[in-house]
Amino acid sequence: MTLIESSVMDLATTICRNPEIMFTELGDKTMTMNIETGNYHELNSIGSAIWREIEQPVQIDLLRDRLCNRYDVSPEQCLSEMSDFLTELSALQMVVVGKEPTGN
Repeated sequence: MTLIESSVMDLATTICRNPEIMFTELGDKTMTMNIETGNYHELNSIGSAIWREIEQPVQIDLLRDRLCNRYDVSPEQCLSEMSDFLTELSALQMVVVGKEPTGN
C-alpha cells in the first residue's frame, strides 16, 4: 500500500525532508545519509528533483503538479510513481509527513 492509498496521506497532506538526513548532490544524483541509522542511499535524477522540492513542506497535489510541469508525465502516472517513492522514503524515515496546510 502506498502513502496516497493509506489513510495516513491524501493529496492535501504535506511532506518534507527529515532535517536529520544529511545529503550531498553529485551531478544529477543525490547521496543521503541517516546519521542515526548509518544508512545511506543514492537518489537518481528524478528522486533528486523530488528531494529538492521537499526541502520545505509541500502538499502532495502541489508536488505532483510541479513534477508534471517539469516532466512529460500524466498526473495519474506521476502520482502513482511519486507515491511509491515517497512511501519508500517514509519507510526509511527520510521524510516527515503531516497534515498542516502549507499556504503554497
